[in-house]
Amino acid sequence: MRALFIAGCVFAAGCSGGAGPTDGAAAADLAPADLLAFDLATPPPQPPPALPVTTQGGPTIHAMQLFTVVWAGDEALGAEIDQFHAAVLGSQYWTDALGEYGVGPGAARGVLVLPAPRPTALDDSSFTPLITQLEQSGQLPALTADTVVDFVLGKDLKTYAGQTVADYCTTASGYHTEAFSPPYTPYLVELPCAPPQGLNSFQDLTWTDSHEMVEAASDPHPGSNPAWSNPWLGGLGEIGDLCNDIPVEVTFPLGDAGALTYTVTKVYSGVLAMKGGGADPCYPPLPGPYYNVGVDPSNIVIQTDVNGHGSAKVKLIPFTYGTPFSMDWFIYTTPAATVTPSSGTSKPGDVVIVDITTDAGTQPGATWFTVLIRDPNKPTDYSQEWIASIDIQ
Repeated sequence: MRALFIAGCVFAAGCSGGAGPTDGAAAADLAPADLLAFDLATPPPQPPPALPVTTQGGPTIHAMQLFTVVWAGDEALGAEIDQFHAAVLGSQYWTDALGEYGVGPGAARGVLVLPAPRPTALDDSSFTPLITQLEQSGQLPALTADTVVDFVLGKDLKTYAGQTVADYCTTASGYHTEAFSPPYTPYLVELPCAPPQGLNSFQDLTWTDSHEMVEAASDPHPGSNPAWSNPWLGGLGEIGDLCNDIPVEVTFPLGDAGALTYTVTKVYSGVLAMKGGGADPCYPPLPGPYYNVGVDPSNIVIQTDVNGHGSAKVKLIPFTYGTPFSMDWFIYTTPAATVTPSSGTSKPGDVVIVDITTDAGTQPGATWFTVLIRDPNKPTDYSQEWIASIDIQ
């Protein structure tokens, strides 16, 4: 899911083959107990390990067959999204980002138009019956393990899941999940959210859509048979979520028809995260030397007392490759946690100790801890992020 940070997005919808990012020995090397042991007085000699991703054994989609569904009146938008799907699914961006998860090239399978007017109210229970309707009418060919359906919701939508669209969009601009009944067909939902500053509506839509596409390919059955994600973040830890807040522009060749540039998601590489050593785990990487502010430990455990209070400490470790420079950073996390300090400016060699506290009434469970780094060349923009997990017990 692409949930929203201020003006961005991450979800928890739940979000085979081929060599994956981790094997048994590597996963054992990154056991939570090892990552939790650290000395607050001594910075490590290199950036801390990024979050691992592991598979829970479910399948991935090797050759996605992606159908775009719109309501009557949105045929033109559907055609634009189908063209976007075709460009992405046949691209080097797609195979380079997802090859390690057993995902190969896919195909855009066209636009399916629902004859009813654009709805004003929907919720997630709407989509399984619509998939069945499309199949029974013959619009949707026989379902296979590679079939994915993308519902692009129109501008007439006023409420979603009992909330106004504006309120729902403060949590997520889109998500992926699966049908409620066999064969549990994966599907995507793209909401008509207001775009964040710096993007127009179509750029925000392709950013969200690509985020859900990569997560559906690597974790198509998050409820019935989950595949790739971070083991500590649950539904917030899929490979789009771990590179969530910074869209990128990618130019896609269209053969003899030239090329088109789209705004798309970054994709987390478990292979690069496992290698460590300061490699950017998000693809495509930032041009030039990599820099970031790492979090140690990457799995932050907060034990609460009988009154629901708890606290933990974490290191922020800035690093650069190439010329060292100071970095402006900002932390955002769950409303259930308070962080001090929550922003600052640090240079490589500094180690910032951050206190994290929770108050009475906090629900136990997994959530996120994200550090965003400002672009030194464009101080109004973020150019890197580092995500850790918080486990409230």
